[in-house]
Amino acid sequence: MDDSVIPILHNRHIGHARILRNFEASQEGPNFTIAEAVLVTLSSPPLFTPASISKLEYIGGDLRFSNPTLTIISEANETFGEESPVACLMNIGSGHSGFISPPDNSDLDSWNQFLDKVVKDSEQKGEELESLMGSLGLYHRFSVTRGLEGEKRTEGTTIGDFVEYTSVYIAGIAVSRKLGYCVDLLRRRDGIASLGKLSKWETFAEK
Repeated sequence: MDDSVIPILHNRHIGHARILRNFEASQEGPNFTIAEAVLVTLSSPPLFTPASISKLEYIGGDLRFSNPTLTIISEANETFGEESPVACLMNIGSGHSGFISPPDNSDLDSWNQFLDKVVKDSEQKGEELESLMGSLGLYHRFSVTRGLEGEKRTEGTTIGDFVEYTSVYIAGIAVSRKLGYCVDLLRRRDGIASLGKLSKWETFAEK
């Protein structure tokens, strides 16, 4: 099994994140079974209630980590060492949320929808990472650009719609070539930059 890092949150204090790992690390995380970890990652209020494990309530990390790339880099650096080479860094988004503007009324539901868009929007972070790491030649962002805009995500949208939009996006010439390039990088495993160097970009991004 590949090494995995999954951020989760305490339901009563979402500012405090915990990290689930399937490998040994210097920083110990909560000892969850695979089934418990799956339940937590699927617990995203208001759609799903928090998962209660060992008398504590947890929810998925998406409210705070809509784009966890920097967290992953930090974890990898600590686990594998700063000299470890990185061949490819793929950043996968879930579509553009469209323009995000505050509602022009005091309706609670409208503000809840606005806040939901804000916390789930990962496009800005993706653009920041592209600006910081794009020159290294290893960072590649993939995110469906048509069909998944915020105003089109209605209750009538089905899984089939998401599959169709994604298939059209992947079939595009530019995206197809970029995917092929990433596959080639992973096959060759030629390190382009070290984890230590990427961690310096992480520090810069947080300032």
